[in-house]
Amino acid sequence: MRKRLDGGMGGTVVVTTTDQRERSQGGHSARHTDDHRRVICGPKDSPPLSCSCRRFGPAVCSVYAALRRGQARVPDGRAGKGGMRPSPLSEYQEQLLAHARAMSPGPPPPPWAAIPFLQAGGVLAGGWTQSDQVVLISSDGYSVSSPRTGERLVRDRDDARTMAALAPDNLSFLIPATGERISVFGVWGGDGSHSTADGWAVDVIYPWWPEADVLLWPPRGIGSRGYLDGASLLDGVGGATWRGCGFSPSGDCLMLLTSDGAHVYVR
Repeated sequence: MRKRLDGGMGGTVVVTTTDQRERSQGGHSARHTDDHRRVICGPKDSPPLSCSCRRFGPAVCSVYAALRRGQARVPDGRAGKGGMRPSPLSEYQEQLLAHARAMSPGPPPPPWAAIPFLQAGGVLAGGWTQSDQVVLISSDGYSVSSPRTGERLVRDRDDARTMAALAPDNLSFLIPATGERISVFGVWGGDGSHSTADGWAVDVIYPWWPEADVLLWPPRGIGSRGYLDGASLLDGVGGATWRGCGFSPSGDCLMLLTSDGAHVYVR
């Protein structure tokens, strides 16, 4: 399960608010931490804005409320002189961000299904063959796998041959075993296809930057009411460094690429 909290980057950040005394006198003061952030929740009678900590569930958090009101500050030295800059988001964008943060990750909607994770340490890039096979490129060679069974069809550990098969711009790869040239995406740039011919769509958002969230939509007609309407938040992306995502050439497979391998969904 992913643990995500409001706060800053670059180590633990302690946020102070105008109700410091009130919080120190009998508040529930539950302390939530992850690798990067810390939020100290305030008293139970705090303003009715929800803390977005998914691990501990909905809770009233005066720090989150104060941040939203612009009454919280980050101590000097943590976020630069002068404290935190005002949010540039409109009220609608704030609501959209809150909605995205409140979404729970889960399995893909039917008819999609996940196959076992394709693990490969130190993934740099990936792509698809024209027959929908998964290609993963790492600092230790490359592999070609079946998206439906996870079976590894090719594994070449020759890193020099692998690097030599990349185009000068690193956005295409000539598979040494087959001679097929494919487009790839990853640390060097590029991106996969984000839509299918029959209307399925995928997008990457960052409501908990720097972690990526991946949304999958079924076909939608023209004039859909809201950006997040009908979207499913896919599970399993957090923890590793994000590389990119894309549908296969047929549109029947979807790959979410991270530094430790590929999450693949098929229909």
